[in-house]
Amino acid sequence: MDSDRYKLILEFATEGFWDWNLKADRAFLSPRYCEMTGYSPDDTVFDTAFLRKIIYPDDQQRVFQVFVEYLQGKRASSAVEHRIVTKDGNTRWVEARGNIVEHDEQGRPSRMVGTITDITERKLAEIERGQYFNFFTSSSELMCIAGLDGYFKKTNPSFSRTLGYAEQELLARPLIEFIHPDDRQTTADEIARQLLTFAKGNQPITKSLSIKHLVEESASFVLRGTKIVNNIDIPENIRAIKADEGQISVHSMVGEGTTFEIVLPASHEEIAVVAQETASWEQGANLDKTILVMDDEEIIRDVLSMMLTDLGYHVAVCVNGDEAVELYRSSMKLGSPFSAAIMDLTIPGGMGGKEAAHHIINIDPHARLIVSSGYSSDSTMSEYTDFGFKATLHKPYSIEEIMKTLGSVLSVA
Repeated sequence: MDSDRYKLILEFATEGFWDWNLKADRAFLSPRYCEMTGYSPDDTVFDTAFLRKIIYPDDQQRVFQVFVEYLQGKRASSAVEHRIVTKDGNTRWVEARGNIVEHDEQGRPSRMVGTITDITERKLAEIERGQYFNFFTSSSELMCIAGLDGYFKKTNPSFSRTLGYAEQELLARPLIEFIHPDDRQTTADEIARQLLTFAKGNQPITKSLSIKHLVEESASFVLRGTKIVNNIDIPENIRAIKADEGQISVHSMVGEGTTFEIVLPASHEEIAVVAQETASWEQGANLDKTILVMDDEEIIRDVLSMMLTDLGYHVAVCVNGDEAVELYRSSMKLGSPFSAAIMDLTIPGGMGGKEAAHHIINIDPHARLIVSSGYSSDSTMSEYTDFGFKATLHKPYSIEEIMKTLGSVLSVA
């Protein structure tokens, strides 16, 4: 390899390269090596004294021990991870490794070449994970990791100890089972609105909200079941805010007082006061009804299935219009057509709800079809009856919206 090509490789390499003459105790440094350390060949001479200058003091003994043992043939590799102190005083993590390439007449190592690689980001991530793991396992607070499917993925010892279950028992059960029945509806509503917003990548649905009402409602929910009394002092004439109610609410640190200072954009719009209708249903009231759910997002299928199951329905799921049409055709042949079908309007790379509805209506003119979408601008959502749908559901939807929509669709003869 000619010298020009060799020089180009060294200049553009992502690793720092060094070539160390052990007998003269001098080394050549590549541009990348100088860049990582902040020094240039004009600043200093690469020798043992320079190494002691840049290697982090607490790591020096370990690093030199590795190299000495490698030179003595006691180690097969000289690779070692350590910190360096750059010229401007910053600390970086590097992996250094070298190989003996020449020996003198007595057979002693006389020349080494090697590299250093900047591993700062990886090491910091490892340290952060280690700190998180220690905090997770040693915390006296109940801590868990739950998946988007609603099941525990990991619980800390305090969680298992307080609930009286072994971790493996907890992992086999959904989180909703450990929420008090009186709180499940509100908790599931918030199963679901936030998860569905995340799953589809939709923008939050903002509207003018009363900050006083929002704080009072959130505090009431958080303190439900405790003996704590809240005292909220918010002026009646405070401006409304523009926010997504589901995204801005329902968390607290147990055992710690907390002060929040949140700056929110004020809204000049008037708040439309709507009487809240209390949703209620009897478990098992819909056990003779089966709902078909079509959506390409697994998380949405899972969340919607959980909601419908809680409402007492049987559920069948599919990922696109082709499958929905075949399932509907099969159900008709068996003499047990679906009571209703909730179908996603847009399926990337597959048949969507509008086309599937056309085929299903040909199979069953009385089919009760509901179109679902996170994109309210599509004309199908506003003119749904023209395409054979009986109702619409806008994502992200709540369990109350599902219940009301199905109730109105199934009540039509």
